[in-house]
Amino acid sequence: MADNLSQHSAKQLYSALKTAIQCGDDSEMERLTQDVADRIGESSDSTARDIVFAAARDSLGLAALRALADRIGIDAFLLRDSNGDSIVHMVAENHQSSESMQLIKDAMRETHCFKSPNRDSRGGTVAHCAARNRHTSSSLEWLLNNLGPGCLDDIDASGNSPVHLASQHQTAESMQIIKQKMGNNTECFKQKGFRNRTALHCAAMNRQGPSAFNWLVEELEAACLSEKDEDQYTAMHIAAERQRDEVLQLIKAKTNNAKCFKTRGFNRMTVVHSAAKNEFGSSSLEWLVNELGHQVLTDTDGDGNTVVHIAAAFQTADCMRFIKEKMTGVECFTETGMKFSTVVHYAALNKISNSALHWLVDELGQKCLEVKDQEGNTVIHNAAGSQNAETMEFIKRKMNGVSCFKQGERMTPVHCAAFNTSTFSALTWLVKELGPECLLNKDYQGDTVIHIAAYYQSAECMQFIKDTLGGMKHFRLKGRFRNSITNSAAQNKTGDSALKWLVNELGTEYLKSQDVEGNTPIHDAAEFQTEETLKFIKEKMNGSECFSLRGRDRMTAVHCAAMNKKSSSAFKWLVNELGVNCLMDRDSDDSTPLHMAAEFQDVNVLHFLKEKTKGVECFKTRGYNKSTVVHSAATTQRVSPLPLKWMINELGPECLLYSDRRGDTVIHAAAEFQTKETLQLIKEKLSDVEIFRKVRGRNGMNAVHVAALNKVSRQTLRWLIKQLGPECIKDVNDNGQTVMDLCRFFEANFGMKQMRKEIFQKLEEPL
Repeated sequence: MADNLSQHSAKQLYSALKTAIQCGDDSEMERLTQDVADRIGESSDSTARDIVFAAARDSLGLAALRALADRIGIDAFLLRDSNGDSIVHMVAENHQSSESMQLIKDAMRETHCFKSPNRDSRGGTVAHCAARNRHTSSSLEWLLNNLGPGCLDDIDASGNSPVHLASQHQTAESMQIIKQKMGNNTECFKQKGFRNRTALHCAAMNRQGPSAFNWLVEELEAACLSEKDEDQYTAMHIAAERQRDEVLQLIKAKTNNAKCFKTRGFNRMTVVHSAAKNEFGSSSLEWLVNELGHQVLTDTDGDGNTVVHIAAAFQTADCMRFIKEKMTGVECFTETGMKFSTVVHYAALNKISNSALHWLVDELGQKCLEVKDQEGNTVIHNAAGSQNAETMEFIKRKMNGVSCFKQGERMTPVHCAAFNTSTFSALTWLVKELGPECLLNKDYQGDTVIHIAAYYQSAECMQFIKDTLGGMKHFRLKGRFRNSITNSAAQNKTGDSALKWLVNELGTEYLKSQDVEGNTPIHDAAEFQTEETLKFIKEKMNGSECFSLRGRDRMTAVHCAAMNKKSSSAFKWLVNELGVNCLMDRDSDDSTPLHMAAEFQDVNVLHFLKEKTKGVECFKTRGYNKSTVVHSAATTQRVSPLPLKWMINELGPECLLYSDRRGDTVIHAAAEFQTKETLQLIKEKLSDVEIFRKVRGRNGMNAVHVAALNKVSRQTLRWLIKQLGPECIKDVNDNGQTVMDLCRFFEANFGMKQMRKEIFQKLEEPL
């Protein structure tokens, strides 16, 4: 009877179980649940576990989950998937009713499984998952009733609390529940989360609608609308882009003035710039223009783009007509923005609609298609990279032929079409019009169209190219850095189908072809794909030995997987396959996969490493410049305090004073690469703010000196000056440099230039 599981997919069997329950077929239900119970502990067969996962992820899976739990017992709720998510997390995020939460509590006979030690793959608690539930707020309310409001204080790997997530995914009802549970206090909605965003920022991104945002606007002070996140966005900027125009009317009523919409945010964009990107259409932009006057359309952002440029990239022909009417002419469409791009260049990048481009060309004439930007790209290049065959046909008619598609200083429009991830219809159209030889043209870096297509397109496109060229000969060509087409496919931005197709067509020897740095497609796949790709490679290579091959800087596939920003699954799979010793392999810089994982992965991976190595001693391992893994956590590419916080909790606050060969401590690394939240954490852990000034590292620099070099956040230096007093910027390093000298060195960066100005003003010294 258990063979039934082997012969069918988990999806099919779960569907059969649901049908049996709905039809009241008790004998079939008992047979299926018994099959699952018999096989649930077998590590070699995941089908039984996948059926339980399916019930936990199904919004209508309560009855099936209950039937499985009755047969399996509490072990059903202890399962975790390959990402580390438990059944409890899945149920909280997906089920439509809090009855599922009660079912788990009754089965487990306690509430410990709902509490903070039980974290999911995103470093979140069960409350975080319940706050993401788009079906209902009842699971979150149930948790608040059973655990108390303290569960709202936990933060996940991104720095968000359940309050932030509920604001982003749920409705005003959840906001009201949270307020009541917090004693009718709204301070929790002002707490900073990921990228320094408040609940108001998160609510502005809410795909469910504006009710949570509207509720928060009514409850909070108007000043909250102007508060900026780490990227300098206000909630107004985000709402203008993500919500409908009614929200803007509410903001105007709250602030008693429409001038707030001229507030500058990220890259000096106004709220009107953000409205020009609104995914619901141009009504928000039109409302703002009517409120503020047509002159706001010519406001430029930090790149020199006007609102008109942005609107052309995101809106339709109707919006272009509105702008023409407001500006009483079409001259505004010929203005140049970033890199001398015209409005027509931006319309050609529009992936939502081609109507804006078609309208502009009809208005301005076909010559606008030939205007070049700073890099030599015409509107035709941009259109090939973003739009479909219909637009290619339109351009052909306007240009009276296809010769325009052969032009280009750096690359042809055919190369650009190979970059197009929205559709490869433009590429197929161009190849059919120009002939197969256009696929072999090289761009300025030495890549053919085939190399680029392998990097961005799917197996379907590879098959089209093979059919067009009449075979596989040209798939063996080398491109820039001696990259093979298989190397390009291993780095594919959209998936691994092109890579699998190439390996099946060319043979496994191409998995070992090295680029100029020594990387093989195996290394690239580890860095850019998931565990499923690596399983495919293992099968093709008849074993796991290939993952120990050395690539660039003598890195193994494990090093590369540790840097994988797409998924941690490749890294975990490799460690499980090769054993923990692979974590101690060193590259040419003496760095181990441990160091790289701490820099590129999240807390969930650190938990995994602790479990695999049976302790935390591995995090004291020395690498490049004799730096520890804790140093790497402080320089994390995710710019999050959570990996470092986790390390401090595991190793103790003394790990912050570990120094590398140059004398830099973990404190120095955090000051140079992290935000003020991380330094606040360090202050709390060490109970000493003066340590930022006292401890000296490379070239006699303290934390204030290295914070002046921080490219991630200028808030870090501001925070230190506020904590230590303005006199700290006069501290001199071994080279005789003060903090101000280091700021001058970086003053080409706007933030640092502004910082220098502010510091001088604080000291009342002349500029």
